[in-house]
Amino acid sequence: MERLREDGKVKPLVGVGCSPVLVDATREELMNRIGQGRRANLTSFPDKNGPISWPSFDMKAALAGAF
Repeated sequence: MERLREDGKVKPLVGVGCSPVLVDATREELMNRIGQGRRANLTSFPDKNGPISWPSFDMKAALAGAF
């Protein structure tokens, strides 16, 4: 992400309770960057696949600070 930001490939978006971004790059660019990161041992992946556990939240509470 740091390199993408340095290269001006990350554009901030408006979000509620989060900080979304748009990554302005092609699939080929991203795959090349991931490959470079792996070769340089800068990018790691989990040892095994599995579900992601997202925290639960109350929508009313999440939107309370937005207005």
